[in-house]
Amino acid sequence: MLDAYAAIGLGEVAPQAVIAHEYGHLIQAAGNLFGSDLPGPEASRRLEMMADRFPRISWATPEARR
Repeated sequence: MLDAYAAIGLGEVAPQAVIAHEYGHLIQAAGNLFGSDLPGPEASRRLEMMADRFPRISWATPEARR
């Protein structure tokens, strides 16, 4: 995965991006957000997209930029 980030010019942020994504899964677990009525692949996609979004939302707040 780190090689893929480097290949598209994002090698410097790759470790932070991976850690942020995994932190997103921690938020999902804490909020009991793993349940879904979607079929298998769509449920998995939803979880992964959600895990990508949580850290971005928190970084976008004024408090996170201080």
